[in-house]
Amino acid sequence: MSDNEIVAAVRPSYSNIQFADANLPEDSRALVLGMNELYWFSHRVRGGGNFDGPRIASLFDGDTSRARARLQAMGLTHIVIFPDGLFEAASDVKRRERDTSLTAAQNTACGIC
Repeated sequence: MSDNEIVAAVRPSYSNIQFADANLPEDSRALVLGMNELYWFSHRVRGGGNFDGPRIASLFDGDTSRARARLQAMGLTHIVIFPDGLFEAASDVKRRERDTSLTAAQNTACGIC
């Protein structure tokens, strides 16, 4: 097995990340939602680490135009969404650690979530 095949077998998220990474333009700078394993990306990406969900979600406070302006001011050109890592609210601490919780209003401001 190749190194990539081994990693894909051990880390189920790896294949999805590789797909997203391969489809980003060369000069992109993306915000990654719903995934905190950013080290697999070869493109420039930003996102949250463990327990950073509230910080990432706050980027979408306000209406869509304010959220878009905030992201553009950060130099972001794309949003990569891993839907399995987005949720509305959870009491499970493991889920809160790794995933991003968006309120209904933040979901609307995101515009595409």
